[in-house]
Amino acid sequence: SEVRDFIDLKEVNDSLLSENSRIASELATARMLLTTKVADSLGQMQTLATEKDSTITAVYKYVGAKVINNSTNQVNNFITINKGSKDGIKPEMGVISSNGIVGVVKNVSENYASVISVLHKNMRVSAKIKQNNFIGSLRWEVLAPQYARLDDIPKHAPVYVGDEVTTSGYSSFFPDNVAIGVVEEWGLPQGSNFYNIRVKLSTDFNSLSYVYVIDYMRRQEQKELEDIIGARFLFQRINRQA
Repeated sequence: SEVRDFIDLKEVNDSLLSENSRIASELATARMLLTTKVADSLGQMQTLATEKDSTITAVYKYVGAKVINNSTNQVNNFITINKGSKDGIKPEMGVISSNGIVGVVKNVSENYASVISVLHKNMRVSAKIKQNNFIGSLRWEVLAPQYARLDDIPKHAPVYVGDEVTTSGYSSFFPDNVAIGVVEEWGLPQGSNFYNIRVKLSTDFNSLSYVYVIDYMRRQEQKELEDIIGARFLFQRINRQA
């Protein structure tokens, strides 16, 4: 009986992972709709989705996966998960845990995917201080698995120990307001216009077992538009220089 219960536990875990993925997908889409509100002429707020809509088109899809390999003590750390192309996993998809961000998918095979961990010297994440929405860039504090640095927060921003640090929503990897960590300490170097902020990460990479891969359904559309804008800007700059 105990052996059978142990075997059944894997099926229960897989079922819970799938259910959590479904709920996370719905929550992320709902949050996006709630943040795209507009004021009408009476000053009331209404969502861009109307009451006539019988269904809401999914913006994010979450796929649950199990971590089968993970490094934390290297300069460049990677994670391997047990989901691949047959499960819809593609490069450049964001990966999170139930506690916060984990990394970005790098390479994919049919059944597996490798993930660039947040604990990677070249990893940068667009992040913000949730209490005041000031946006900066998060980078890992090399060889300290629990800590990262938040750069580019200007000195006029109010910063306090315990402030929440979350994703900014500016990247196509992660939705807005996914947990990253909390401000553990900060300082303002003499002569600098930006804080030196240390963040304690909310994800414990040493005990990572299950993750969720985020499929942003509008990624390609956003990328194509931004590529057009970038090309036009470059063309205009070349013309000015000429």
